[in-house]
Amino acid sequence: MGLQGKFIVALLISAALPLLIALAVFETSGFRYFLDERGRFHHMQAATLVQALDEAADHHGEMFQIWLAEDSALPDFVSGKNREGAGVDGGERARQTRMLDELWPSLPEDDSRLLEVLRNPGSQSLLRYMKLQPEVAEVLVTDAHGRLVAATGKTTDFDQADEDWWREGSVLGEGGRWTDIFRFDTSSNVFSQDIVLPLHDNGVFAGVVKMSMDVSSLFPRLASRNNNVPGERWEIVLADGWILASSEKGFVPLTHRVPEQARQNIIKNGRGWLLTQDDTGHAWLTGFAALESHQETHGAHILFSSLRDDVVQPLQKRFLQIGAVAIAFFGLCMLGGYWIVRNDILIPLEALRRAARSISATARTLPPQSLDIEEIRKQKDAAIHDLNVISIIRTGDEIEALAADFADMSERVLRYHSELEAQVAARTPAADSKASA
Repeated sequence: MGLQGKFIVALLISAALPLLIALAVFETSGFRYFLDERGRFHHMQAATLVQALDEAADHHGEMFQIWLAEDSALPDFVSGKNREGAGVDGGERARQTRMLDELWPSLPEDDSRLLEVLRNPGSQSLLRYMKLQPEVAEVLVTDAHGRLVAATGKTTDFDQADEDWWREGSVLGEGGRWTDIFRFDTSSNVFSQDIVLPLHDNGVFAGVVKMSMDVSSLFPRLASRNNNVPGERWEIVLADGWILASSEKGFVPLTHRVPEQARQNIIKNGRGWLLTQDDTGHAWLTGFAALESHQETHGAHILFSSLRDDVVQPLQKRFLQIGAVAIAFFGLCMLGGYWIVRNDILIPLEALRRAARSISATARTLPPQSLDIEEIRKQKDAAIHDLNVISIIRTGDEIEALAADFADMSERVLRYHSELEAQVAARTPAADSKASA
């Protein structure tokens, strides 16, 4: 391989290797950074949908508080029930509550004890409210001791004081509100989200209201937040992995589950993003957020997903664009580098090589009669021409200094050859004359 080939290989290594390394880093680290950025965006989308459901729950809580302020039948009834039980001994009240709680599931619809709860001014007020708010699946109200005093339908038990929602509601301040997780409500036979509000009588705790919302009525609010872009979807996933709702057309609740590994990751972290794969083999980038982020244990989550290929397509397009620009830039740099090397190194070195050969040729041009004088003259002219060429080399580096030194040396060699030839020429006639004599 000649010097020119070696320089080309060196340029390729010095330029192409960093380019390939940069592209590899961009493809790996850059891709992971982009995927992480898009994952955080998907988590934010999921959190936004959670906020939409929270806003819906807050809206219904506020509407019910307005109803209580406008229709005093329920607060007045609950206050009256508390006054009726004020004179009853605590132990006796607990015994009566326990006994009725045991009988409650088996009570027939026409039992007076059941009708006392379902047909009273408080229950009538609740039914009127439900007619105005069809999203409400069930409402029940307890007194200050957790006993059921009013309801829109028969519940599974009478004593509510041992329920988590009642404990939460009993410690809320006046005007407070607490939202439970999504779950299947056996009383209303729907997937519900409970909104719990406390009742107060002149600042004194009087009871708790639990309003169960049919969560399917809240899904349109999600659809309004998400334009259902092709390749994107939102889902509500229960703690056991069953998908309760989805923005996909034709979806049937509780017919599909998220992959077990993904479910465990979602339950463990509560919020974030991950890569999942559905039953059809499609990969999805999924952001998730817990619907009950204020609780220690996670239940339902909202997932916002996009097809992974759709997410990475802009990055792949950008990678191709950057690669094309980098290759074009690399080509220009290669041409520029080769032009500099050729003009400042290769051409001067080639001139020095030719000059060295020319000078070397003149060293064999002693003028015996057997040599061609015309050929000797041509060789001298070529050496002088090559000497003039290297004397004008201006590279500003070691090659220019080498050319100057070589030119100086060559001039001395040519001058020495000329003097030697003149001496030989002067002596040759005398030697010929002696030989003739």
